[in-house]
Amino acid sequence: MQIVVCPRKDLRSQWYTNKNWFFDPHKIFITIAGLADGCEYPNPYLAEASDKSKILRLMFDDVTEREADNPALHLFNDTHAKRIQEFIDSFKNSHIWYDGVLYVNCAAGISRSGAVGYCLNEYVNNNKENYFYYNLFKEQNSHIQPNPMVKRILSNELFGEIDYGKVFENE
Repeated sequence: MQIVVCPRKDLRSQWYTNKNWFFDPHKIFITIAGLADGCEYPNPYLAEASDKSKILRLMFDDVTEREADNPALHLFNDTHAKRIQEFIDSFKNSHIWYDGVLYVNCAAGISRSGAVGYCLNEYVNNNKENYFYYNLFKEQNSHIQPNPMVKRILSNELFGEIDYGKVFENE
């Protein structure tokens, strides 16, 4: 599965240029918004899509562990991670898993969507069947700076708890 991390403005431009692009049966979307973005609804351009099963909307802010005690911000949590895994796993037995395109977007397309895209690339494409897409993700998304908290929580959901003490012992 090709995974593309992009800012919200890229999808907005596509919407005004060619609305039919959104209805391609090979495309699925994870769209992220947060109150700090000034956006209360994740990507309104996808609201008109006829097949809502191909869209996952999430609300969480671009927050690090240091800012986690701010009650005004929506934190990424285990529930978000479970929803992402359930969403992506729902395509395992379909053509999308092997030759579809997943678009992951947030306001800037760098941190939150970067973390989700990074983790899903490891989960879906780090095997010999999808290795082309695994490398393509790394080439096309060199701009991302994955949010460490999102990356940690989502990785734990997708791959199980990691004992970082043991990881560093072996280095």
